[in-house]
Amino acid sequence: MESLLIQNGRVFDGQNFLFADVLMENGKIARVAPEIRQQAERIIDASGLTVLPGLVDVHLHMQGISSPAWSIDAKKGCFPHGVTAAADASAAYGDKHTLDNLGLQAGVFVITGTKEPFCFDKARQRLERYEDRVLGIKVCYDQKFDPTLADEKKLVAICEFAHSRGLPVVVHTANSPVPMDILLSVLAPGDIATHVLHGGRHHAGEDRFACLKKAKKRGIWLDSCICAGEHVDFALFGQAIAAGIYPDLMGTDLAEEIAHRSGGYGLTTCMSAARVLGMPEEAIFRAVTGNAGKALGKNTWGMLKEGGPANVALLQWGEGHLELSDRYGHRLASKEAYCCRMTICNGRIVFEREI
Repeated sequence: MESLLIQNGRVFDGQNFLFADVLMENGKIARVAPEIRQQAERIIDASGLTVLPGLVDVHLHMQGISSPAWSIDAKKGCFPHGVTAAADASAAYGDKHTLDNLGLQAGVFVITGTKEPFCFDKARQRLERYEDRVLGIKVCYDQKFDPTLADEKKLVAICEFAHSRGLPVVVHTANSPVPMDILLSVLAPGDIATHVLHGGRHHAGEDRFACLKKAKKRGIWLDSCICAGEHVDFALFGQAIAAGIYPDLMGTDLAEEIAHRSGGYGLTTCMSAARVLGMPEEAIFRAVTGNAGKALGKNTWGMLKEGGPANVALLQWGEGHLELSDRYGHRLASKEAYCCRMTICNGRIVFEREI
């Protein structure tokens, strides 16, 4: 495994910006310090680029884990966007060994349903198959998937099932049968509310985002998870940003059927959309690095620290292509966007565009 030295870049370590070079040896971060002069087998000039920890996608659907009907090859969906760690958000297939063969750091949120007969038999079986790769329990609390949902009672039961096992819950909030404030009140600190800026019934803007402010104070993680425009209202997202309310996390909901959008949809697309809408860059970077690792209970994911895994993304903001539309007639377009120039996973360059 070759040693790599990244010089002259602007470094974001998962929480803060630094002026430093980054040396990688034997699959680990050996040094993060200004003006490293140590020899390396390859020296990478990152002038004009931002050097980040490998990005973390907290919400996507990977082949072999999610349904074959919509899941995507993990490497194809992650490496071109700087992602080296990912959480499958509807795990029902495969097992722990399937995750071992994906080629990146990966965990799962085991899916559980709400339809009758309402029980946790399948969830228990899935928990056993994925073993220590389980990150939590996922539920789509969505009347589109289950028209019989009428209140929050089943969500309460799902939270009790997960929390009694020390696991957080990820809840899909779009098309919920109850107002966002009630939905979020069921969750506990460490749980994740995803698609929180959808524009459908019971959206977060109905109380001028008071429900999101309250949830943040209680330690609930808020995930924008725009799903290439499917589960977001860009106008609402912009209003939240203008009010100083930023999502803590930024999953993609990436699946095969939306991977082609905006010239190749992925995590950098979501980051570009947030920046165009006015979200500060530091908040964007935290949402896809340090915050993401912390929310998933993986302290080394999304962090650039000496002794940690050599997972690095080199990003550039500049000439690019962003074009997305939501379900409410709002179009987001920009000739500037984030572009991943290089992805390093466990000390190996797994993706590279000309710098």
